[in-house]
Amino acid sequence: ARLCGMGGCVELQMHGNCHGICHPAFINQLKIFECLLNNGKDPRTKIQVFENPGKIDSWDELWAAWEKFQWKVVQCYEDYWTYVMACHRHGQTLIFGSAFLYDCIEKGKDLDHNGARYNKSTTILCSGNVNVANSFAAIKKNVFDNKKFRLKDVVKGMSENFGYKRVDREGKFSFLQQEKLENQWEDLFQALLDAPKYGNDDNYVDDIFIDIWDAYNRAVSSQKSYLGYDWVPAALSISSHGPFGRVTGATPDGRLAGVTLADAIQSPFPGTDINGPLAMLRSSAKLDTVKMRSTQLNMKIHPSAIKGINGSKSLISLIQSYFKLGGYHIQFNIVDSKLLMNAQKNPEHYRDLIVRVAGFSAYWVELSKAIQDEIIVRTQYGETLGMSL
Repeated sequence: ARLCGMGGCVELQMHGNCHGICHPAFINQLKIFECLLNNGKDPRTKIQVFENPGKIDSWDELWAAWEKFQWKVVQCYEDYWTYVMACHRHGQTLIFGSAFLYDCIEKGKDLDHNGARYNKSTTILCSGNVNVANSFAAIKKNVFDNKKFRLKDVVKGMSENFGYKRVDREGKFSFLQQEKLENQWEDLFQALLDAPKYGNDDNYVDDIFIDIWDAYNRAVSSQKSYLGYDWVPAALSISSHGPFGRVTGATPDGRLAGVTLADAIQSPFPGTDINGPLAMLRSSAKLDTVKMRSTQLNMKIHPSAIKGINGSKSLISLIQSYFKLGGYHIQFNIVDSKLLMNAQKNPEHYRDLIVRVAGFSAYWVELSKAIQDEIIVRTQYGETLGMSL
């Protein structure tokens, strides 16, 4: 009998032996970073979310403030869920589900009292760390290393959406094109875009990406869950990167206000992975996934790239290469971007079209426009994948 299977989108689970995957919410990591750069205030709502970190004059001060803000958010989420579950497990005991798992009846304990044969902790999910890494790298390169701009110049440019037309409150904007209104921020915006981006096997930004996850993992595992175990970090976005992007303003990675965040967790921001599929996979595989419950990587490939026997072998080689590098998860959309754009314009002709979003597949016509746009602009690898390492 199979003991292991999917317990959620990408998490492994021992069937009939353990508590299901459970998490309270997602954290918008890029929103935390936006608040940090705005003296702890959310520029969209004008709410003072965090205490003012004061003047930041160095990379170390910026990083220390980021860790402090992230730690506060993580602990707030964990405390909240502990209170929720204190009420839930005493008021809504999981009797029916527990009866079908090994050892709960023998122990006289339900799932929320560690009655299962194998018990595990809860987890917190988050979105936006790729954008955070790219934003950190852009600031480090242009403000602290090259001293080309001041940090307050970057923040001012963000507040004016780098000269592009603003997104309205309903989020009615195009991921693919925003109208440019003025050239005041052109040099700054281009410099931020030109800074190193995750997904190109560039340690300048990849090391920052790893440091961000190490800091997140330390924060998550710093407290005990209601089950008595350390909280466990996990990494997948499902479809949270759409609404999270809509409420987040322009950011130092060159992302404009309202634009959807990078999907999944290890997927590059659309269009920024320009060194080919193997460079992208090398960046992804640098993250040590052993300490995490799950991670997720999406990849879009044109159908012509895997056509025929040779195409199939190329795809197999790609997957094998990634897992040899230490990868945990990878999934694909084998689709032409032009077809997706046509399906967006003429949904009545594509009601049977299914695409892979995050850890799940969905009918194209049932997805929000923000998620459709994000899937369309994901980097599409073309006729040859170039598999050899």
